[in-house]
Parts: sequence; structure tokens; C-alpha cells
Amino acid sequence: MTWMEKLELTIHRWPTCREVRICLRFADEGAPLSEVEELAKLYPFLPISYLNLLLKYDGITVSEFRFYGLCSPRFRSMVKEREVWREYEFDVNTACPFAVDAGGNPFFMQSDGSIWLYETDPPIARKRVCDSFDELMGEGIFGSKYITMVNVLDPIPESDDSWLKYLRDSGWHQ
Repeated sequence: MTWMEKLELTIHRWPTCREVRICLRFADEGAPLSEVEELAKLYPFLPISYLNLLLKYDGITVSEFRFYGLCSPRFRSMVKEREVWREYEFDVNTACPFAVDAGGNPFFMQSDGSIWLYETDPPIARKRVCDSFDELMGEGIFGSKYITMVNVLDPIPESDDSWLKYLRDSGWHQ
């Protein structure tokens, strides 16, 4: 099962599954195609899977992992966040800020496709999280590396993590 299929199944379970209602917030509609196309021009290295996610869900929160939206008033705006991270002197022209963790630390997709997490408390540090967006989604958010890949800087105790319980109950995390 792909990560997108897991996401669709999870959204389908939202009305009846307590852990999903606690951990998942999503936009009722996707970003306009014109906005996604503009983003793809700005960052030609963005994978189709990420652009498709924006087209389906303009912003989404899974556990403590919050994706920026393009136009949704319910989610942090990627355009505004680009300006915030530019003030921190991140090179937002060659790396795309696309999400943030519970502590407000941004995830950037680099031009080589790799995903990096930046700790914004001085001194600013960065950590390579994985090689690709699909690895982040498939193995991190919806898979067996959720604890080590997604909750890198601000780990949630396993006993308190409803998303981890959901992943285990679904057979996606051992």
C-alpha cells in the first residue's frame, strides 16, 4: 500500500477512529492548480507526489507534523513561511520549506530531493532526515520510522503518542 493510499484510508477512518480524530487535520479541498503550478516553477525539483498532495489537501497535519498550505485559511501559508525563513537567512530560493514540527522547526526539501530539519533555536543546526519526500511519507509519517524520522528534535513519549498507536493498530509500524 502506498503512503497516499494509507492517507486516503486514514481520512476515510476519521469519523470513527479516535486516534485519527486526535492526530489528523486536513483541508476539505486542494490548492488551486494554478498555485501548485506556480510553486513548481519556483521549485522545479519538487516531486509530483508532493504536488499531488497539495492538489488534494491544501495543508494537512499528521500528529505533530504540519504541512504548509498554499491558499487554505486553515493552514500556515507557505508563502508567508518562506518570508519567515528568509529572515532567518535560510536560502529559500534553492530549498523549499514545506512543513514544520511541533517545536516550530522547519522541514526543507533540498534541490537534490533530500529532506532536512532545521532547529531554529540558536545555534541553528540542521539534520538530514531522509533522501526523499516519498521516503518521509512512506517510512516516516505512515511507516516504521515515524519516531526516528518525524519526531527528531521534539520526540513524543511512545506511551503518549496516539499516532504511533494508530500506525501500530494498522500494521504499519511494529
